[in-house]
Amino acid sequence: MPENLYLEFDAFLRSIKQNLDGSFGVLLGAGASISSGIQSANDCIWDWKFLIYQSLSGNQKKLVDPKKSDLSKDIIQKWLDVQGKYPQLGSPEEYSFYAEASYPIDADRTKYFESLCNGKSPYVGYKLLCLLNKYGIVKSVWSTNFDGLVERAAQQANRTLKNTEKELDSQNSEFVSALRRYFVDKNLIIIGYSGRDKSLMSALKEAFTDKGAGRLYWCGYGKDITPEIADLIQTIRSAGRQAFYIDTNGFDNVMLSLVKFCF
Repeated sequence: MPENLYLEFDAFLRSIKQNLDGSFGVLLGAGASISSGIQSANDCIWDWKFLIYQSLSGNQKKLVDPKKSDLSKDIIQKWLDVQGKYPQLGSPEEYSFYAEASYPIDADRTKYFESLCNGKSPYVGYKLLCLLNKYGIVKSVWSTNFDGLVERAAQQANRTLKNTEKELDSQNSEFVSALRRYFVDKNLIIIGYSGRDKSLMSALKEAFTDKGAGRLYWCGYGKDITPEIADLIQTIRSAGRQAFYIDTNGFDNVMLSLVKFCF
């Protein structure tokens, strides 16, 4: 992967501080909620694979939860692969496909997600995000999440459940239009998002290839950049705008570092 896609974390902090007179939005993915006790998107995928395996395989042998056992993962994945109708392991389609395959009834799917959020409270990253909003640094928060932690942290009431590709596409034109208008002159910081949703990635690509001055900072977890993220960054740069990948230690660390450095 070309090194010029990267921006070092310390340079990212300096860039944000240098532009405090501007405006920033933050887009949160499921990874931002792990420290608040919400399981990751990958854990959800293994929940759904396990349910499908249990209900369809006819194998009554009791398996350990695959989130806790690599052996169970191997058994389940081999069975899925043999069926010839499931996405390849690790493919971007897995999340949306398995969410809908395991719970094709919308209400059941909603109930599953709600059960993950019961009794969960926003951890420090969400509280610091609200502090950054209070002091005018973060002007908007966009989220792929179903957990309502942003709303709880800000004591707001709105919550939207959009998780399958169809649901994410149902308001796509309005969402893309809003992104394109908003980020003409504003910067976007993405944290905790894997880039696996084609609909959202397409919306980001459209928004940041319009003529404008707003930058995109993709805060990933670790140095590895997926092909989807690399393509987004390179496409934005080809359109004459700026985009960078930053290797971070996760949502809470990014929020804490921004608050400490900017103040």
